[in-house]
Amino acid sequence: MNDLFDGLDPELRMFMPDFDYVYHNLGEISDHVLRMLHNKFLAAALLALKHSVLKDAPKVWMPLTLRLADEAGTDLQTSLIIYIFVNSGLKREEILKVINMAPVTIKKTAMTTWDYLREEGRELGMEQKTEKAVRNLVKQSLLSDQQIASALEVSIEYVSGIRQKMKDTK
Repeated sequence: MNDLFDGLDPELRMFMPDFDYVYHNLGEISDHVLRMLHNKFLAAALLALKHSVLKDAPKVWMPLTLRLADEAGTDLQTSLIIYIFVNSGLKREEILKVINMAPVTIKKTAMTTWDYLREEGRELGMEQKTEKAVRNLVKQSLLSDQQIASALEVSIEYVSGIRQKMKDTK
């Protein structure tokens, strides 16, 4: 970094970040070595990162990862579980099987997180359907914003906003 600033006063040079970084390719580190880390949550996070990037068989590494995260706090567990679920590529039934194989102490957090993600997905799906319905009714040009809002149980401002977006994208 210092080389990027020619002629920098020596008094200011001490404020320049000057450090080296170490890169470790997780793909080259065995799971056994990662599991041996003293910090079990770190081991779980590194295993999840390694295997989700490598697209390895998630049904094999996910239960181990959840077991290692067992001692972490609920917030850390939830973050790790979301990462695992989103990056695993598993279908609903497969995720539920993995959750059922998890230790009892983390199973509750995993199920709560799964339920939350499902509900968020459901709400997002409903929002997308509502927006699509508004767009379709606006395209028909037979109803006013107030009539569309009343029919779909949304605000007039919501309908007006979508109508404006549609005009802006033309």
